[in-house]
Amino acid sequence: MRRIIFFDCDETLWTSPTRDYISSINSDFELIGKNQVLRKKDGLVFTLRPGIRRLFAKLKSEEITIGIVSDNRRRPVINILELFGLVTSINFKAVYIKLWKGYCPKHKMIQKVLKRSIFKNISRRDVLWVDDKDYTREAKKIGVNFINVGRADNFYNNYKFYMETKVGGYKSLPFFNQSEIIYDFTAEFVKLYIDQKSRTKDQMVQAARSGKQNIAEGYLQKSLEGRLKLLSVARGSLEELLNDYQDFLRQNKLSLWEASSAKARQVRDLVYKNYKSYNDYKIYISGSEGAANAMICLINQTNQLLDQKLRWTEDKFVKEGGFRENLFKKRLGFRKKP
Repeated sequence: MRRIIFFDCDETLWTSPTRDYISSINSDFELIGKNQVLRKKDGLVFTLRPGIRRLFAKLKSEEITIGIVSDNRRRPVINILELFGLVTSINFKAVYIKLWKGYCPKHKMIQKVLKRSIFKNISRRDVLWVDDKDYTREAKKIGVNFINVGRADNFYNNYKFYMETKVGGYKSLPFFNQSEIIYDFTAEFVKLYIDQKSRTKDQMVQAARSGKQNIAEGYLQKSLEGRLKLLSVARGSLEELLNDYQDFLRQNKLSLWEASSAKARQVRDLVYKNYKSYNDYKIYISGSEGAANAMICLINQTNQLLDQKLRWTEDKFVKEGGFRENLFKKRLGFRKKP
């Protein structure tokens, strides 16, 4: 999954006593401290918000694209970003800087960036717009997430809370979204094609639910060990469900679509659609063969994503250790202090 975050500049990345924007007068800038730059022409100081460097480093480590949308002249914005040491974290294909007369249509600036070929496959729900002004209505128009940081000093924690609850949490993960579709589809499938008194009915629904719920619970774990365990349970549940669908086709003498067939490719292409939901797949529910094959395609795609995530999480666990291990290290460090 790819995500992108667009930042405003003035009063979002940095602040000034007069809330002035950096392009209000033509001037050069000078770094006068680690977190302050001086506008030479009038002596106004712009201060980097607390936590911004740590935030940009975190985003870069998570391979989240950092973009800039700003109502300013381009040269002074880039100059200040360079002075603060932030410019290397930014993807300049996600930058739109222009000084507007009057109202600044930043939502249209973001739309233009998202139309660029490099970003065309990014879902709008994986886009976050950060600004000190309230652009909630404009963000809703273009279907992206929005956070108004206002004058809050503790910006990093503000961001962290928002990402964990809305954008960065499990609900934005493609394999969670797909597991939710699988659960909804399976609940309808068993009503139509499985004997209501059969244990298979309950087992299929429980396997589909387990796949979805264990992803959610896994991402609420503090420890990588706990996350690994629950993601593995989700993976196992979806594999069980995959076998149930394959058994259904075999026992009812129905065809299993070849992976290279046109029908299978058509189903697989649905995962690349923005805002995909159960509604995109329900056209297949009308026939038992098509329904089972559609879910076999989607479960295989979801399992591939989960396998990749499990490998990455295992590598991270090996390199960084678990939650308890890191707590123990912190405790030892505390005890060694004089």
